[in-house]
Amino acid sequence: MPRGLLQQRRVDRREQLTGRGYAVWPALLSAEVIAALRAPMDRAAARFERLHTDEAKDLGEGLSLTRTGLAMPRLLHAHPELSDLALPHAVMSTIDAVLEGARAELIGAVASDEHRPFFGWHTHIGGEDEGSRLRANAWPVVTRIERVLTLAYLDPVDAASGALLVMPRAAGDDTAPPFDIQDESWPGAVEITGPAGTIVALDQCTWHAVRARTVPGRRVFVGGYFARADAMPVAWRDESLAHLRLG
Repeated sequence: MPRGLLQQRRVDRREQLTGRGYAVWPALLSAEVIAALRAPMDRAAARFERLHTDEAKDLGEGLSLTRTGLAMPRLLHAHPELSDLALPHAVMSTIDAVLEGARAELIGAVASDEHRPFFGWHTHIGGEDEGSRLRANAWPVVTRIERVLTLAYLDPVDAASGALLVMPRAAGDDTAPPFDIQDESWPGAVEITGPAGTIVALDQCTWHAVRARTVPGRRVFVGGYFARADAMPVAWRDESLAHLRLG
């Protein structure tokens, strides 16, 4: 591919992140990379009949059962051999450019199944739970992109498995929810689907939700948090990622 075209595509996704709050790389990961990344979660998930709970449970061995699904929050801490596979250059170079120098905070994996209902609208501002802001009806002013979340889907994202819903926003826009967070039909929302290997990047302030899975089965994704070097530190940061180069 000519270098100029590659650079243009990178610039386009940088503009997408800052101008609409998300960017998508369809089918970026190969079948071999997908198989390697999902192997630890497939082994773990095979031990459970249900990959959902309303009350989070620490299962030991670096695993927890949550509303999101069966989670391995420190995937690379347990499996450092997957570092190069979990950080594709096309995505990391874009994020590094948007954040003007990025640090990895957490890279984990989640497996979900048909037991999880519609996962309501939420953000990841400061990596904090939405509950306190909802109760106080108080939302922070964030004038730039300070943290980016990535979702690397190791299975298809479609109507059957549960599409990802995203509400576009530009960096600096109001961070409050524009509609009821339990209402699936937000006017102006975008439904994101894609084949296995698709990666989505989201500004931490971008509201998003996930439709319920309509067929039996499992979906695995590898998720990451990346922040500006001067962003407020978070207590849950995985210090073992400090050595990773993202640009």
